[in-house]
Amino acid sequence: MRINAFLTDLAQSYNPKIEYVAFCDLSGRLGGVRKGEGFETYRIDIDQKKLPCLYFVFFVFFHEVGHILFKHSTHADFFNCNEVRIAAEAAADIFALHEMGLVDDQGRDNEEFEICIRCYKTRSMKCLKESNIQATRKKKEIR
Repeated sequence: MRINAFLTDLAQSYNPKIEYVAFCDLSGRLGGVRKGEGFETYRIDIDQKKLPCLYFVFFVFFHEVGHILFKHSTHADFFNCNEVRIAAEAAADIFALHEMGLVDDQGRDNEEFEICIRCYKTRSMKCLKESNIQATRKKKEIR
């Protein structure tokens, strides 16, 4: 586990009860929130291997901060109801996209970031923007 001071400071500006943000190996998840000491604080974990770009790191970071701010429970029984889990994940996604400036206050996509938004929504494991740049370069080379 590697604690990130920058992301920890940023997280604490949203909620001072966030102990830290750490990069670690997560099996099957991109990020998560855990209760800290005494269950009064939070710890945010971000996977250090699965994320394709820095933008996706910020997306996962803000997504997890959203769960804390919206007081989504970290207990498994909260997510036993599929509808509740889907709604909680969607709310955290919208919060993350908004904080990153990728959607406006009404939730409309910022066209400038269309490729990044598609990447987050599909949970792509490779950077779609980079793939698009490489495809454009190849087209220019063929011409």
